[in-house]
Parts: sequence; C-alpha cells; structure tokens
Amino acid sequence: MADLSKKAFRGMSRTQRSFLSLIALLVIGLGIGVHLRLDNSFNEEKAAKVDLSAIDITLKCLSEDSIEAVRNSGSIDVLIPRCSEELRVVLGDEFQSIGYGAFRAILATVTAANFAEYGASSAQSYEEIKNSSHLDCSRTILLVGYLLDALESQRLQPIGFDGGFIGNHAQLLFNGKNDAILLDPTSGIIAKTSFNDLLRGIPLDEKSIKAFSMKDKSINSFRENVYMAISHGKYLPSDLMYMHESLAEQKLGGSDSYFTPGGITVRSKSKGQS
Repeated sequence: MADLSKKAFRGMSRTQRSFLSLIALLVIGLGIGVHLRLDNSFNEEKAAKVDLSAIDITLKCLSEDSIEAVRNSGSIDVLIPRCSEELRVVLGDEFQSIGYGAFRAILATVTAANFAEYGASSAQSYEEIKNSSHLDCSRTILLVGYLLDALESQRLQPIGFDGGFIGNHAQLLFNGKNDAILLDPTSGIIAKTSFNDLLRGIPLDEKSIKAFSMKDKSINSFRENVYMAISHGKYLPSDLMYMHESLAEQKLGGSDSYFTPGGITVRSKSKGQS
C-alpha cells in the first residue's frame, strides 16, 4: 500500500502535490493550535484555583491591640517600631529596595484590610471610617490615606475599574522616586508593578505579589480574582474608570466626570437601574 501511495503521489502534477502538502501543513497547524488552546485553558483553570488561604501572610505584630492603637492614634507610625523588622522579612528580596514611603504605605494597606468587615459605607471623615463596622473599597483606600496623612499627596493615587476581571473596584498606586507599588486594602494584596505595566497586562511572578491575611474571610473568592488579575495580567485599558492625582481629588469626584471606558460602564449601569 505504501508503494502504491508513493507512486500515486509521484504521478500527480506539481500543483496537485503542492496542494496536498499545504493541506497537510494546515492539518498539523490546526492540531498544534488546538493543543495550545487546551493547554492554555488547563493553565487558566489551574490559575483560577489559587488558594490564598495557603499563601496568605499573617503579621504577628498586627494584633487586635496593635490595630486598636492605630485606630485611636489615626496614624500608621505607631506600628512602625513593632512591625518594621517582621514586615521586611516577609516581603522578601523583591521588596528590599523599596523606600521608607513605600514601606509605610504597604503597612498602612495591610492594617486597613483588618479595620472592619467588607460592606457598603458612606463614611468620609476619619472619625466616621474608624467607627464603621463595614467598609467598601472606596473607604479602605481613603483609610490608607488618613493613616499615612497623605490625602493630598500625588504619590498616592486612587485608581478605579469597572467591567473587567475584578469588576467595580478601587485600588491605590504608590509612586515613589524609585518605587511603584499597587496597593489593595480591600483584599490585603500588594504588588510591585506600575500603572503602565498593570494596564499592559504584564504578568507578575509570586515574588512580586504578597497577599496578607485579613479580617473579612467572606470575600476570599473576590480576593483570589484580584490576585489572579495581577499575576496573570488580566487588567485591560478598557476597564479603567478613573485615576486621580490624589485621594483629596477623588473625594470631590463623581462618575459623571469619568470620561473613560469604565466611566461609560458605570453610567450605563446607573441608567439601567433608574
């Protein structure tokens, strides 16, 4: 049979042989493509099953008494002597070069994640926030600003998203002279990445992302989404709702002034509910 096939192939014209060769290459290419897609789907499925409870970092220095000390003082600086050495160790080599400003911002983020349960809130002032039993993402980023005494600082910029992998959510970017850190006080997650790299979808390895244990365990599935979005580059430019130069500016804003893809999504949702 093999000899007959060879003879039949030799008996074909050059055009016929070229056509058959092209068909064979296409079949092989499709097979490789299907394999890669299945492999990618498998990897995505594995990534989606990240268990933060297995990698969450618990700061021993962040006891209930320590959190109350911060709550009463309104400043993260009361925790610096207690937590400085421990936090440096758990952050690892990837974060060893960060400056003091970024270090304070990370500690404030982890502390804010343990202030209250997650839930709707209209609190604006520090007094209102510190006494709230529930805080949403817009309040936890404000809380970080209060604890750092940095509402006016342009190094601490609020960014908001809607319609993407993490849905409607607010986070912070710390921009130091040599540091760029993404801060999420709602999920207790921080990452060494810049705004541009985040929206370009550049993946990060686990050394560049740290997840800290937090008060509210009911939002672990959401926290896993945030972790996966950062680690696997799931952020998209079309998800951006806002970026303010400071938290003070963000307090004055509203979705009507967000001339962004995410702003359009928010306004569309509002119209649908009215």
